[in-house]
Amino acid sequence: MKKTLFFAFALVASAIAFTACDKNNPGGPGNYDAKDYAGTKWRIDSCLENGTAVHGPHFFIDVKTDKEVILNGYDTTTYAITGDVMTIHPDAEEPWEVKILKATKDYAELQAQFGTLYLSRIPEMEGAKLTPSMQNICGQWKWDWYYTEIYHWVYDWEKWYTDYTIGTTAGVETWEFRADGKLIQTNTMDAMWESKPRVLWWAFSESSKQIAWGYEETRPEEIPDSYWMSVELTDHVMHFKKYEPSQHDEGYQDHRWYFSR
Repeated sequence: MKKTLFFAFALVASAIAFTACDKNNPGGPGNYDAKDYAGTKWRIDSCLENGTAVHGPHFFIDVKTDKEVILNGYDTTTYAITGDVMTIHPDAEEPWEVKILKATKDYAELQAQFGTLYLSRIPEMEGAKLTPSMQNICGQWKWDWYYTEIYHWVYDWEKWYTDYTIGTTAGVETWEFRADGKLIQTNTMDAMWESKPRVLWWAFSESSKQIAWGYEETRPEEIPDSYWMSVELTDHVMHFKKYEPSQHDEGYQDHRWYFSR
């Protein structure tokens, strides 16, 4: 358990690492300023233990301030940095230290006691805004993270409650939207899992500017309404959103997927 927790909190270190290679930072390697990274988002792309890729951990990291980050939307952790060493302060645990090995503006590598972690920064909705179309969506995208919000009635508490799920996938997962309607999902962990890329289908509605995909072997002749979702798009960032109101009460489900090129 402590090994897993250490990995989880070690992710914080890389979220402020890239100043060392930033051309606007004259301090050079080993001189970091956590204030530069408040408001950025990161994810772990891979983890090596004794030189071998392992399943986890894989977390979505939201850097809130120069002293606080949130892991997967619920686990708040504080930290401090001196030189190239990050001191992490998990709740009810002794402080841990992580060594920052190298970094760029969008990438960070750090050494923990149990392995090496590699992280990348998740871009915001930046770049030229594009009109959703099949042509603009076609191509390969990296799936960065997801968000699910469920508003429902909890009978034991006798009140309405909102559940949130925020996270990312293990490994680097790419979605290739092909013009022939095929959606190819590939993950860097496929070899470890002894699995092959997944072949799905996808469709785009020019009239509603919405996208749909499914896991069926073939695309249904009539795509159910619940499959369709809205699209927000720039030249290198894409967001999908699907809102589903409950048919029985005032509840709802809000699903979102975030991609980048």
